[in-house]
Amino acid sequence: MLGLRLRGGFSLADAERACGISLADVAGAALARAEAEELLERDGETLRLTPVGFPLANAVMARLMAEGA
Repeated sequence: MLGLRLRGGFSLADAERACGISLADVAGAALARAEAEELLERDGETLRLTPVGFPLANAVMARLMAEGA
């Protein structure tokens, strides 16, 4: 998840292998909302913040983690 702080984002597949569960399974609704609001974007298996979402990184991550808790 901290990979969102990087411009390149992070690999969803790598995160799933490391954690044993997919981000979509844990926080699917929050993930879909952030994508619909153009705060996050996917490029294949890579998830990254958009230019709009980058300044809001803490809020975006908080949403994802709150749903996953």
